[in-house]
Amino acid sequence: MTKAVRPRPAKTPVKATVTATAETLPGKKAITVAPPAAAGPAPVFLHSGFRTSSTWLWKHFRERPAFRAYYEIFHEALGGLRMDAARTVQSDQWRSRHPSGAPYFLEFIPLMDPAGGIRGFTGEPALAAAFFPDGGLGGDLPSGEVKYVAGLIANAQDAGRIPVLTCTRTLGRADALKRRFGGTHILIHRNLFHQWNSFSGQHRTGNLYFLEYLFLIIARSRDDAFMDLLKTFTPADIETDFPMAIESRYDDAFAIFVAWHVYMTLHATRSADIVIDVTRLASDDAYRLKTEARIRETTGQALDLGDATTHVDAPWRPIQNPETTKLTVRLLVDSAYAALGATSAEQALGEEMVASAWAEHRAHATYTQAYFEAADAAPRRLGQRAPQGALSYSATTVTYEDEASPLQDENDALQSDLNDARQALIDQEALFAEAEDRRTALSRAIVAEERDAILAYTGAETQRLKVALEASEAAGAALQETYEVRIAEQAAELTDLRIALELQATAQAAALAARTAELDQLKVGFEATEAATMELRQAHTALTEQWVETNGRAESLTAELAETRSMLEAYQEDNAREASHARAAVHNALADAEYEKGLRLAAVAREAELTEALSVAEAGTAAVRDEADATLKALKIQVNANAALERDRSRIMFAFDATRAREGDLEVDAARSAARAAELLAELEGLRLTLDYERIAREAATAEAAEARRALAYLEVAHRAAQDDLEHATTATAKTNAELSAAHADDARSREQAESLAGDLAAALEELGLLQQARDEIAAARDDLQIRMDGAVQENMRLARLAETRSEELEALSRTLTDAEEGRAAALGRLAESAAREAGLQAALEQAGTDRDAVVAERDSAIAERHDLGQRLADRQAELASIKEGVTWRAASTLKRLGVG
Repeated sequence: MTKAVRPRPAKTPVKATVTATAETLPGKKAITVAPPAAAGPAPVFLHSGFRTSSTWLWKHFRERPAFRAYYEIFHEALGGLRMDAARTVQSDQWRSRHPSGAPYFLEFIPLMDPAGGIRGFTGEPALAAAFFPDGGLGGDLPSGEVKYVAGLIANAQDAGRIPVLTCTRTLGRADALKRRFGGTHILIHRNLFHQWNSFSGQHRTGNLYFLEYLFLIIARSRDDAFMDLLKTFTPADIETDFPMAIESRYDDAFAIFVAWHVYMTLHATRSADIVIDVTRLASDDAYRLKTEARIRETTGQALDLGDATTHVDAPWRPIQNPETTKLTVRLLVDSAYAALGATSAEQALGEEMVASAWAEHRAHATYTQAYFEAADAAPRRLGQRAPQGALSYSATTVTYEDEASPLQDENDALQSDLNDARQALIDQEALFAEAEDRRTALSRAIVAEERDAILAYTGAETQRLKVALEASEAAGAALQETYEVRIAEQAAELTDLRIALELQATAQAAALAARTAELDQLKVGFEATEAATMELRQAHTALTEQWVETNGRAESLTAELAETRSMLEAYQEDNAREASHARAAVHNALADAEYEKGLRLAAVAREAELTEALSVAEAGTAAVRDEADATLKALKIQVNANAALERDRSRIMFAFDATRAREGDLEVDAARSAARAAELLAELEGLRLTLDYERIAREAATAEAAEARRALAYLEVAHRAAQDDLEHATTATAKTNAELSAAHADDARSREQAESLAGDLAAALEELGLLQQARDEIAAARDDLQIRMDGAVQENMRLARLAETRSEELEALSRTLTDAEEGRAAALGRLAESAAREAGLQAALEQAGTDRDAVVAERDSAIAERHDLGQRLADRQAELASIKEGVTWRAASTLKRLGVG
């Protein structure tokens, strides 16, 4: 069966990038989005880069029944995933080094569309979009991704499972996922050198997917200043001829790999609840147990991570120039810290990641250097073997030409045969190349046949699984019946249990009644005890009276005792005087004894001092002897060191040449930084002009809005006046109507007055109509002015937002310009350091020259000794002459045999 190779990402045109502002940088976004109310268990997110053992950890979550663990939720293959692939794609189909298990994408099957793909997944979050949300690392998720991820979570929660969402493409959007969905976020990282060897090992076996994916992410990144910096280190033809571009700058590829992973990992730690170093997990049991406890604490489920192991792959090629690569890594990682605004704790983690990577590199280089040297030398040895054989034969012919002249013809024939053999070798190589082409074509045909066989097998397997599914459904129905029977049995058991509980409650009630009776008895006993206590108190009172009487007698006895004590004290004073005289005599005797003891101790101490001095003298003699031996050894070591000085000088010259080459690169970098600074200044000036224009437009819009407000105020005054007139007219109309009614009641007498009032009423009604028309016109004008004023306000707000955006871009450009100036200053500083190192190397060269003179003197003495050996060599020449005759005879015999063959 052929190995499946992961598809390479499509090569689409690189999108234009926007310089990140302070609001888009991680850790500096002020607006936060509260996670939605959870409808079930909170989700768990596993974030990581490629080749970090994330599949191993995902498998542990998958094996727990409480979880539903989705694999690679933003994998570009999900956009066209079909049912047969979801049921068959697994780890043994390519060189994955993943733990064996069920196919990767089984959990997505309930969410698949009949035509293929996962519901809600458009395939857009591939490459850069999967790492950088809109607006950069601090941006929010697009609405389509929110809906897609919410669907995955809901599918697991509806089944009563804890959602686990795993992906190697979410390092840049971990913060956005945390703000939108909450939950537990676990970040996985690995020793960077081990991870690089896994990338490079895939390259070595023909799989460029991981390296190409990484560099296409950088090339197509957006809204991130650090990614823009990495683009300047990336080969220009990265999307047109990736293998050639990456293999020609493999050391730079490693430096970019390290800096990118430090940058993305430090950003992801800001939203991570648990950070797991899988390399340490395999070697530190205490760390592993602590990690397991933390996972159990946050998810409520226990995982056993005791099978964690460490595996280091063999790279396509080792790092050729570690010192230059270290400097490049240092520059890029420092830039990553600055772009992130990294805290001291984050910088400490980054430094630990870089230092552990270089430590593993040193160990790996120590153990594999001989292997790679042998691998590099093998083609050269194969190419040189035939010419070396011919050269050896020619040397033998020249040596014995005078003594073997009769064999010259055979020699020429052998030379001709050798030329024929060489031509035959060339022909064989051509045939081998032709055979290799045929083998390649045959392999392709075999691959096609195997693919067809796999498709046929997949169809049969699908049919088999369908039958198995039907059988499983039947078994499920049987299990359902069994479950219903079990439910009925449990209901009966519950009924029995209820009856037993009722009986137990009755028994407990009886026990409670007995306990109450016992308490009544105890109460009666307590009352009897109280009566006895009263009797004891009365007895205590009587005893107290007796004690008072006894105390009086004791006082009289105390007086008698005091008198007796005074007599005793006088007697004791006499005895004390006599004892004092005796103690003085004893003290004098003890002083004499102490003096004699001191003399004896002084003698013993003097004897010890003399013994110690003798030991010191003996030790000094031994030290002098050892020092003499060490001096002799040092002289021998110096002789060997002098021989190594010449080799050191060669290495120093090589380092000196490399330093000069690096200085040239630094000068080119400084020139590039200066050109970039000039471009930024020009762009900055253009932005300033744009801001001035927008400021003028904003001021004009503000003036227009003020004029509209004044006109609206005038119209409101006119409107209020019209309303007053309308009220007066209404009052007059009412009065006129009253008068008209009175006139109609007295029509016979006041017809003329009524006609006059009717005329007044008509005039009032006409005036009322005009006032109503004016009121309508004022309302229409007011609405029109309100619309114009709203438009002016909206335009003003738009211009204000645009000005704010331009101001932020201006600030970002200013910071970029400042960074460029700092980079230029740093480059000049490095040039100065290079000059200082050059001076140091020159001094070292001069010292090496001095040491070399000493070595030359020693070499002259060695030459003199070699002349002494010349005489002994002359004595051996006679013996060699006889040996030469024997060799000549054997060579002639050999040539004859070759001629005959």
